Amino acid sequence: MTFRTAFAALSIAALVAPANAAAQPRVLALSPHDETLYRQAFDAIDAHNWRGVAAPLSHVDDNTLAETVRGRMLASPAYHASYGALAQWLAHNGELAVAPSVYERAQAARPHRGRGRHRHAVGPEPPAPDPFERRTLPGTPPDIVGDSAAERSAISDLAERVGNGDDTGARTLGAQLLSGPRSGQAAWWLGLLAYRAHDYAEAARQFETAAQWPYFGGWASAGAHYWAARARLAAGESNGVAEHLEAAARRPWTFYGQLAEAQLGRDSALDFTPPEIDPTALRLFIDAHPEARRAALLAQLGRLSEVEGELRRLHGTLQQHDDRSFLALAIALQAPSAQLRAAEYGGPSEAAGFCPDTTFEPSSGFAL
Repeated sequence: MTFRTAFAALSIAALVAPANAAAQPRVLALSPHDETLYRQAFDAIDAHNWRGVAAPLSHVDDNTLAETVRGRMLASPAYHASYGALAQWLAHNGELAVAPSVYERAQAARPHRGRGRHRHAVGPEPPAPDPFERRTLPGTPPDIVGDSAAERSAISDLAERVGNGDDTGARTLGAQLLSGPRSGQAAWWLGLLAYRAHDYAEAARQFETAAQWPYFGGWASAGAHYWAARARLAAGESNGVAEHLEAAARRPWTFYGQLAEAQLGRDSALDFTPPEIDPTALRLFIDAHPEARRAALLAQLGRLSEVEGELRRLHGTLQQHDDRSFLALAIALQAPSAQLRAAEYGGPSEAAGFCPDTTFEPSSGFAL
């Protein structure tokens, strides 16, 4: 059974099943009646037919998406919303994924006084959307001690010099930066310069310096170790090569981690097997998370952008033990960004998200 077929079955079976034997069936998928009305409301927004939005919403049986629709209308730059209307909506709907877009409109519509440089907003700030929680990406390094805007600018200058072929200027600047807070990045670029000049022993030395820098994230760290191994091999030195490849392979979700695994002749540590969609477990997951329910209903309407927004907000509230269910939902809803997020944050067991299951068929179908 494909995931698309599975989700169709879920819409009929799991999402309509009663929570317990005594309860009435709890409809989580939209009825054909409500689906038609919500489509009419969204179509009216897309057509800038503002009067055509309210009528369908007044007749829906399940009003779960009503404020999402109104929020999408308020967020449209073509809709002339008053500051009061925007602020009132924000006061009651800050948890919705569309809220940040409405907030931007409210800030722009806020009353102002004065002219030119003296123009300033007056009155209270609009209600802010609910805080957007973010999980820490695995391999995220600590903040760089002693960092500054000048140091960041200097590293950017170094990278630009390397890219433009200014090897002499890059070496001079890189040598200066080796004693600064971004020494590891300077060593990385100096390693590339040395490798390009066929000075493989110097390249290995610089790459190994970069590999020991504690402020690289997983991707850069894997790259430094991989290139240290490659430079040692090019210099005819086999000692330490396996150790560097092993260090890169411990980050299998990265490009150089994958190359290191292949060079070591081993299968990937990533598990690309998609999670099985258990209708009961998925229904319980949707029951527990309003964002998941809204995403499921929006997916039925083909509103992928809104689906991704709700799933992005949901992901920040989850714990790692929820990642399997989140990935299963993202696959069922064919939400590629959410699938990638599940893989990036969930570890090797959720690697199926690196290969998103989605459809690229145009809404009006293919035509010749």
